Amino acid sequence: AGNFQKGDNAHGRPMLMFFVHYRAFPIRTIRLKYPAFWTEKYSGCDGVLVTGITVYSHGNWNNDGIDIDSRNVVVSDCNFDTDDDAICLKSERKEPCENVTITNCVAASNCNAIKMGTASTAGFRNIHISGVVIHAASEDDIRHWQKTLTGITAPRTVISGIAIEDVDGGNTDQVNISHITMTSVQTPIFIRLGDRRSPAGTLSHVVISDVIATSESAMCSIIAGIPGSPVTGVRIHDVMIVNHGAAMADRPLDSVPENTRGYPENRMFGTTLPAGGFFIRHASDVALDHVTVEAAGAEERPFLVASDVRGLTVHESGYDASGAQTFPALNRLSAVRRAAITPPVFRAASRRLLHIEGKGSGDIRLYLDEKIPAAATASAGAGVRLGSVLRVFSLQGR
Repeated sequence: AGNFQKGDNAHGRPMLMFFVHYRAFPIRTIRLKYPAFWTEKYSGCDGVLVTGITVYSHGNWNNDGIDIDSRNVVVSDCNFDTDDDAICLKSERKEPCENVTITNCVAASNCNAIKMGTASTAGFRNIHISGVVIHAASEDDIRHWQKTLTGITAPRTVISGIAIEDVDGGNTDQVNISHITMTSVQTPIFIRLGDRRSPAGTLSHVVISDVIATSESAMCSIIAGIPGSPVTGVRIHDVMIVNHGAAMADRPLDSVPENTRGYPENRMFGTTLPAGGFFIRHASDVALDHVTVEAAGAEERPFLVASDVRGLTVHESGYDASGAQTFPALNRLSAVRRAAITPPVFRAASRRLLHIEGKGSGDIRLYLDEKIPAAATASAGAGVRLGSVLRVFSLQGR
């Protein structure tokens, strides 16, 4: 490896395996180690079966485990231990990366464990990923996140457990990710629609379920579009997250940069976000169902911050009843319309269930075990009248 130029995105380095426009072929039970660049790439192929391979990729920068820009692909029973992204779907051609199934794998990484992007020219379609165990890489000779970023609480960490990125004008649709276990991640879930190459594409119809995660930073899970181009149709359910990172609650929402054309990564909005569970901005038709976060004792942020969202359902989701959190409200909504909030039965104490702010907020419904005045459950920012934007309903028999 010493003969190859080192450095992030350095040119002139070969991959160990590079397949272009192959059809109907298997890769089985091999070991790949120490590439100078990406380990293996499948570009424009149709009918790929990758099963039982082992990748150890810690010889250089950009040491991805597997890169797929093809259609009709099955990856199963593989073990990836990489410096860069472990399992990476790319879209660099005119045709989308589509019809991909990935199951029963182990993904260890110093970057992202499961990623779609960054290249996203045509987008991703009909993707199914399940049964993946995620953890920190075996070694870290390059990144050293705990030394270079603030708020990282473990010596080796994965950037994002699940990263779905459409930033090059592609159209991403129908992504189903389930039964994922992850430890030592900075951010469990990162979904980003950006605009590196105008016009922006679309990112819609994403379901993420049955996830258990341990987070080691103050960078919560993120669903973020850009002004005028929202992420649409996201369902996240049956998720349990243990947070070891915590932060103060005093960050104004307008201090979170848009970074519309920035490289998509969890830290693109700063190393501390306003929420402890989920930060959702520029989105529509988003649902969190039975999503719980066990917060660190010093946590002062709300579980959820939603800004510029049309159509939000939060059902039985929030901080659990452990710890001594002092957050002022469980959910902070800014410029949110058409929202339905049902807090969890067993929840940590907070001063309010809702804080509503920003122009354009309205049609917000809060469902409780018993009907109590809105003022006892919610607070409002300047210029917002609770009686005009919030209705409280009683749940029977819960």
